[in-house]
Amino acid sequence: MQDLPDGGGPSLFVTRSGKPPGLHLTPADFVQIVDFDKAAWRCQYRSTDPGHKPTSDTPLLQACLSSVSQERHHWTQQPRVALHGHALATGEGLDAARTLNLPISEHETLFSTPADLNELETLLMAHPYPAECCFIRRGHGFFILGGTVAHAEATFDRVVVPFLLQQKQPQQELETRKQASAVSAEL
Repeated sequence: MQDLPDGGGPSLFVTRSGKPPGLHLTPADFVQIVDFDKAAWRCQYRSTDPGHKPTSDTPLLQACLSSVSQERHHWTQQPRVALHGHALATGEGLDAARTLNLPISEHETLFSTPADLNELETLLMAHPYPAECCFIRRGHGFFILGGTVAHAEATFDRVVVPFLLQQKQPQQELETRKQASAVSAEL
């Protein structure tokens, strides 16, 4: 959420759909959400590039950050930042989330559907922000909420990064073994 300079109040900005992972964000990678109609499952948005559409996760991000959600979920504070990624959703990631006692939704659903939104809202209602700030959508990924970007990043560094590093290490060891095997085969 970002307060607009014209006094128009807070506005939701999300990353565009189809952005390749691993690239640095630029201002053109963000889309402003003007309105989301839950019944029609459609949003109005503004973009600097007509080809950039909002992420399909917009309904879920809206649920995390709207002031209506704060009232509906009985939160004592309003988050202003949400980070979403697909780690911690299945297998070893879900096991890691359980070890950390993170709130995990009960059911797996298709991504970015009304059922997915319902599962997230149920999770947000049962585990109020800011007492909880990292939520796991089973089969979909994590949603980290924060009052600031720095707060959300700190949660990401504490919760998600250790798991990602743990996943990367076995891959690096495998690559090292492959390289060592290739070298010994050449000798």
